[in-house]
Amino acid sequence: MNIIVFGATGRTGNCIVDLALAQGHTVTAFARDPKSFSSPQSGLSIVRGDVLHAIPVEQAIKGHDAVLSALGGRTLDPSTVISEGTRHIIQGMEKHDVRRIVVILASGIISGTIAPMFTNINAEHRRILEMLKQSELEWIAACPPYIKDYPFTGNYILHTDQIPTDRMQISKFDLADFMLGQLNSDAYLQQAVGIVN
Repeated sequence: MNIIVFGATGRTGNCIVDLALAQGHTVTAFARDPKSFSSPQSGLSIVRGDVLHAIPVEQAIKGHDAVLSALGGRTLDPSTVISEGTRHIIQGMEKHDVRRIVVILASGIISGTIAPMFTNINAEHRRILEMLKQSELEWIAACPPYIKDYPFTGNYILHTDQIPTDRMQISKFDLADFMLGQLNSDAYLQQAVGIVN
């Protein structure tokens, strides 16, 4: 499958890119700083751009089969950077008839309770969820709690209602594995899915 990854230079985004290539997908990494990919890899193309600029996002999406978004914020302050970027991604997908998108959203959108420090992030991710619901895209939202640098396990628990309070972490490799698995599966279509180890 020919996929494009937004947030490709982040720690989970990098895992998605590497695992997608290992699975035989053709991958485009959309990145503000292409130098993050220091060495050429077979099957990988890199497009320089900023998700806050709609036209480059739309142009980059054209010709792909699916989108994976690992966009993340770098602040706990109020921000609409991720939602604005996601809006441009959705617009580009609709313009070029790309149907499938798998995104990472905060577990707070389904957990019911959140720590006060994450209030702004949770609000931003709820805005994204509403945009996805209002679109006609085939979307799946992976909702992890704390993403850790643990090795791949292949063992993770999925919840479509609420994150269990005794499990509050997920390996970034397992998260990437789940997201790529949704490219050809409708099991969690148009659902926000909690994922924990």
